[in-house]
Amino acid sequence: MTTTIHLTLNNCHVYVNPQWRIYEPFNEATLTLGKSYKTHFKYHSLHFLLSEALCILNEAQGKQCVKSFRGAAVAYQGEKDDIMRFGQFASSTTDEDVAKTFADWKNCFKVNTCFVKAEKEVLIPPYEVFKIAKVNKNKVLEEKDKNIKSECEIVYELESTKTTK
Repeated sequence: MTTTIHLTLNNCHVYVNPQWRIYEPFNEATLTLGKSYKTHFKYHSLHFLLSEALCILNEAQGKQCVKSFRGAAVAYQGEKDDIMRFGQFASSTTDEDVAKTFADWKNCFKVNTCFVKAEKEVLIPPYEVFKIAKVNKNKVLEEKDKNIKSECEIVYELESTKTTK
């Protein structure tokens, strides 16, 4: 199991490494190709390896849920009790102060995710399904340091349905 976890961590490292920045074209392709990804998507192997890595890491930790925070510059539209998923591997953090350092968000998410390994940085899989528990419009995340810009047009509080799609 140790070898498997080591290989799994390497798979995740390829995705999140800031020097390679593979996550940018990968996420763009994941979002824009939609249903045509079977014929035009050039990241099949990486998508499979990341999905497999998250499953292995999740099983190794005992399937605990984690509260994390995420900001997005793109506008989401959803109401309380709607079902949603990110549809891409979504980076988030368990440190709300780190999340607040990203400015100019349209949407912020407080996410209770259950298909991840509990780490400071959390990679939410594209297939995890969430229920929108609460929607706060024109919300400012609580600030400890008033020099940090942390205004969000909308804050979505998401609860994992503990299902996939």
